[in-house]
Amino acid sequence: MDTDRLDDIGDDDVTAALTAARGVGPWTAQMFLIHQLRRPDVLPAGDLGIRHAVAAGWPGQGQGSGLPSPAEVTQLGRAWRPYRTFAAAPLWASLRPAVEEPLTASGRG
Repeated sequence: MDTDRLDDIGDDDVTAALTAARGVGPWTAQMFLIHQLRRPDVLPAGDLGIRHAVAAGWPGQGQGSGLPSPAEVTQLGRAWRPYRTFAAAPLWASLRPAVEEPLTASGRG
């Protein structure tokens, strides 16, 4: 696979080229678009972390189990175009546990 030319083609074409390789699925292609090619409008709607963050931030998005489907996340994410990658970052960050700052002698963190 000629990965040098991927920077010059559209997101859908990159995804098609990458997923044509055995063992590479849509999530891997999306992570490549985000982290390697730094594309601004990629929302990995099937990512379990993204789905959990959407469930926490938008109660009622999921049907049944409370976890929204990739289609539901995609629908919600349409409002974030053309910067869905920038929306994904705080969604992932929201899953990290809060870190408590140690108190100083003054009683402040």
